[in-house]
Amino acid sequence: MTTMPKTSGMKSSIALPLSTGLDQPTPIPSLPMVLDQVDRIITQAITESKPEMAFQLASSFAQMNQVSGIGLAKTLWTLRQKWKELGQDRHDFESEMFMRLGKAPDTVRRYILVWEMFSWVDSLLDQDTRERLQSQPIAALIAMAQTMKEHGILTKEAVCELSKAPDEATVRKMLREYTGRGAPSTGVQLVIQSDGTLDAWEGGEVSHLGFLRISEEDMKDPLRSRAISRILRSAGIRESWSKDE
Repeated sequence: MTTMPKTSGMKSSIALPLSTGLDQPTPIPSLPMVLDQVDRIITQAITESKPEMAFQLASSFAQMNQVSGIGLAKTLWTLRQKWKELGQDRHDFESEMFMRLGKAPDTVRRYILVWEMFSWVDSLLDQDTRERLQSQPIAALIAMAQTMKEHGILTKEAVCELSKAPDEATVRKMLREYTGRGAPSTGVQLVIQSDGTLDAWEGGEVSHLGFLRISEEDMKDPLRSRAISRILRSAGIRESWSKDE
């Protein structure tokens, strides 16, 4: 059984099993159990006058959050590549992922695009840059991948600078500068809901504009999928659910 590494000498990390036998489900810790361990570890840090234990606990959570996004991106990309070898050629990949993970088809495609991006830029990266880039938040990586898909592969210097960005907002600002798109509008904001509803927002007021058919069944049509993507991109329509996935 593989677990997240523990810090030697201090029991301040929460082990997360990554694999077990084929006949057993992976026992992910429940939220109450994790929160109970937080209380236990911080109490222990206070009792033993070892604040570093509490700091290492926070670091463990931050590291798990960093690796989960890129780990899922590689997993989804590899699953799609090996779908027939897994004996799943009679099942639709995106529908299966929606059923098992609760991720919408467009979200699955964004994660896959992230891992594809690393194949595009791999020749530009040394090991340190690659690791820094892979440690960026998944939302930042999605923004990079979508920008490169639309505008072409960025230069080695640009990719290196992006890998050092401190947060997603900085990444998006840098991408706008690289592509000459300028700052986002602070006026009318166009938003599409997960059910296809289109809204316009300005100064706290909202107006319902209409509806786009973006259900899982609708998006199986390749032409519709490409057309919807173009509409969203060209009009600067923001997906209301993209920050949470």
